Amino acid sequence: MDKILKQCHSVLNDQYDIGDCIIAPLDGGLINKSFSVKVSGNTRFVLQKISNQFESTVTDKINIVSNHLIAKGIDAPQIIPTNNRKLVFKESSGNWRLLKFINGFSKKTVNSVEEAIELARCLGQFHLHIQDCKGIEKKPRRERGAENQLKKLQAAFNKFPDHKSIKEVSMCANAIRKNQKYLPSPQLFPERILHGDPKVSNFLFAKGGSVVKCMIDFDTVGWAELSWELADAFRSWCNPSSEDQLAGTFDLEIFEAAMCSYAQTVETAFPVEEITHSLPVTAHIFLELAMRFLVDALEEEYFGWDADNFNSASSHNLVRAKGQISACESLLANWSKANQVLSNIL
Repeated sequence: MDKILKQCHSVLNDQYDIGDCIIAPLDGGLINKSFSVKVSGNTRFVLQKISNQFESTVTDKINIVSNHLIAKGIDAPQIIPTNNRKLVFKESSGNWRLLKFINGFSKKTVNSVEEAIELARCLGQFHLHIQDCKGIEKKPRRERGAENQLKKLQAAFNKFPDHKSIKEVSMCANAIRKNQKYLPSPQLFPERILHGDPKVSNFLFAKGGSVVKCMIDFDTVGWAELSWELADAFRSWCNPSSEDQLAGTFDLEIFEAAMCSYAQTVETAFPVEEITHSLPVTAHIFLELAMRFLVDALEEEYFGWDADNFNSASSHNLVRAKGQISACESLLANWSKANQVLSNIL
């Protein structure tokens, strides 16, 4: 940690003329490393060391999205250029960017119906305001679902046949295949400009309450299907257990509150069938993410992991995968009730 903090100080001093400051790591990011930067006069920033998985054009996109939302009066994480007017500073230690600090805090789980209502309202407003954003490149449609991750897992099996976790990974993969048999096939819908990762930790709450201020982390903004976006949100919001716990569940009360709030926010802006299809896709996305965690349980190179509570990236990813599988099973156990919720709302 001392090494990366020294890198932070060096980048801030050389590229942004920020010398005397207090730097502390921020929790929540599985890919990028983020740091709180506090200087005199209570001025604060967020410094990010960007994962090599993201091209520099991603930061250009973030800048486009943030400026688009700010112009509409919506809070968004604004990028601060370097002294040389660059959005990203590139050096041997990695790529860095600095953002204005938005006062608020993120959460790992949804703890009340009120929070679910606020999250859905904020996501709905984001969807409404981002559709006319110019400059978001439309890429080939991404293949979704756990089945599409199976090839990657098989490649990981072949690459790491003697990995210590291979038996547990294989057992989890079998559980995923078993649950897949109960799921209806996903339908195809038109793609829209969406956030791409609407998990609860990508929303900022106002201090001292359940009011959501804005969304953050625009690395993943792009063209996608609304049903998959909503499913990813429900996957995160409706599981009261964090991704670091073995036992995942699907909370119907949270689901009902969030779905009702989203429908009221967007009204008739999007077709009803795209919204309702998010329920079966939620089950698919539980298993898709579980499979991604299993791949990294063998590769140990993609997701960040908690070295304080786990002895390896593999063990952490196995817990994450098992939590997603059990949450999917919880949803399937309440399938008829969840569909009744949709019928009552939409």
